[in-house]
Amino acid sequence: MLGPNGAGKTTTIKSICGLLKPNGGSVHINGFDSNKERLKAVNYITAVLEGNRNIYWRLTVRENMEYFAGNRGISKKRFKVK
Repeated sequence: MLGPNGAGKTTTIKSICGLLKPNGGSVHINGFDSNKERLKAVNYITAVLEGNRNIYWRLTVRENMEYFAGNRGISKKRFKVK
C-alpha cells in the first residue's frame, strides 16, 4: 500500500491486524474477525509497517523471508519459495 504521509496506510493495516479497533464495521481474515479472534486471524497475514524498518537491507529478499518465517516457527526445511 502506497500513499502520502497521513493518508491512513498504517492505520488501515493496524486495523486489519487487530491492533486498532475500527469505529465501525469489521475486518475478517479467512473467516476470522480480526478484533474478536485476533490470534486466529493474524496467522493468515504478514505486514511490514513503517517503511523498511522491519526488513534488513543487507539481506536478500529470500533471506528476509526465511528470517521472518523463522520468527513464526517455520523451519528452513519447511520454507519454500515458488
